[in-house]
Amino acid sequence: LAGLRSSYPDVGIGLVPGSSEELRSRLRAGQLDLVIISTSGDPPADLVALPAYRWDRVVVVPRAHPLARETGAVRLAALAAWPLGSYEGAAGGTSSLARAFAAEELVPRIALTALDGDLLKTYVADGLGVGVLAPMALEASDRDRFAVLGRLLEDLGHDDLADLRGADAVGGHQEVLVDAPVLGD
Repeated sequence: LAGLRSSYPDVGIGLVPGSSEELRSRLRAGQLDLVIISTSGDPPADLVALPAYRWDRVVVVPRAHPLARETGAVRLAALAAWPLGSYEGAAGGTSSLARAFAAEELVPRIALTALDGDLLKTYVADGLGVGVLAPMALEASDRDRFAVLGRLLEDLGHDDLADLRGADAVGGHQEVLVDAPVLGD
């Protein structure tokens, strides 16, 4: 966003929080011009999606949790035994988390979902589930109160840029979106 703002100082940028479905709905209704959302699988046929960021996840548990004693990579089979907390959409069959479990013929126990990492960390601290979070959601102080158990599901999820009206609506700005590096590579 900083690069876009720098290149196009006269373009207004407004950040609007919401779930992926809410933002897609507002995009379709013409209330938004562009959304940056986390998604997996194929975009809806009426949207154009460009990969913007590839991300992985870490497993976060309270320091007293039995999983905190695990060493090395966290295996999905170990996670399948516990209630999980992750981002909205994790419970859907098309989510990268659900697909990863299905590939190993496991079923995740999604106990709770939230739109942001801070709320998920609160749930984890309260013992409501094992957190499956983006590493960027962790602050230095979180490593004092949680055990952070390595990376999980690398490169299975990405945030997309989507525009309802298709490539023509991006107009002269497609070079900004297409030529921008994919973060996290």
